Amino acid sequence: MQQVQTPHPQESFKFVVDIETSGVGEFGSKFELEVSYVVNYASWTPVYDVRVNSTSSEVNLSYLAEVTQNTGEDWQNVALTLSTAKPGLGTLPPKLEPWYLNIRQAMPFAAAPGAAPEFMKARSISQAQMPEEDGGEDEIEAETVNAEVLREGSVVSFKLNSGGNIPSDRTPHKTTIFNDNFDCNFGYVAMPRLVSFAYLQTTVKNPADGATLLPGKANIFRDNMFVGTTQLANIAPGQEFKVNLGIDEGLKVERDLVERQVDKKLIGSNRKITFGYRLVVTNLLNQEAKLTLTEQIPKSRHEQIKVNLNRSNPQIQLGEMGILEWVLKLAPQAKQEVYYQFTVEHPPQLNVVGLDV
Repeated sequence: MQQVQTPHPQESFKFVVDIETSGVGEFGSKFELEVSYVVNYASWTPVYDVRVNSTSSEVNLSYLAEVTQNTGEDWQNVALTLSTAKPGLGTLPPKLEPWYLNIRQAMPFAAAPGAAPEFMKARSISQAQMPEEDGGEDEIEAETVNAEVLREGSVVSFKLNSGGNIPSDRTPHKTTIFNDNFDCNFGYVAMPRLVSFAYLQTTVKNPADGATLLPGKANIFRDNMFVGTTQLANIAPGQEFKVNLGIDEGLKVERDLVERQVDKKLIGSNRKITFGYRLVVTNLLNQEAKLTLTEQIPKSRHEQIKVNLNRSNPQIQLGEMGILEWVLKLAPQAKQEVYYQFTVEHPPQLNVVGLDV
């Protein structure tokens, strides 16, 4: 409060220039002196408005700047140039984490009075070092004015065509760098193991002669409706980037466990459990939809636990960390089923953790 209530002290500078004549000149002649200086307490942050029309193959992107300054003097009709001399870093999109199987550790039967078992000590240390997951059990785990763009090496500057009026009030003031349309390709992604919705995404390409897009918040509008915010990473000219457009209920995704069978007879010395899942995707839209459907089977962390993908329909190859990924094209009002089956084998005396599927 004291910092807000106390005004920023006004600073003044005095320039003393010694002039020496080199000869006899005309009486009353004069010269101009231009002075430049650096001030603190001035910054800018990139902000974006991304507008999407579901029936168009273009995305409208407004590149905005929030300029904040507290230099002690108001900027009135100044020539404003924004520089990317210190770009920040972008964020990574979310991804599926590995799904592991392991065995439950046995608790010691007896311990010395007043002494904690080594197993409990190890768990206490790991709990102090690792954050708990919400709702998780305590067991082993189974991101309109066009500016003149100036480039000097990796540094890009935006020289605004309009005059800037930025008061010295510590408040962000928006100014437009440019507004333009970008070509894009729409697609859907779904991870039914995590959520039973499909998400609309678009892939946008920054033109080769375009401007660098700095990391910043983007407000997303779809069909003139605000759907949320996302974070853009640092996008260089000529680079493609994805924009998440939120949940689209035009695609319906259903996931059911249709088979869980424990073999009564041991195979060798192992118990075998079979799991089968059926997924049904329905396109309720009046246009074709391209969907990337991602599922996952567990991955063993114990040498005596074996996990195998038996079959999948449509047939695909098992990816790293147990990832299954289908790329589907659904006609308007069409429906498609996906099925996969996997088995888990382990000695019956092992208490396997992570099979809560």
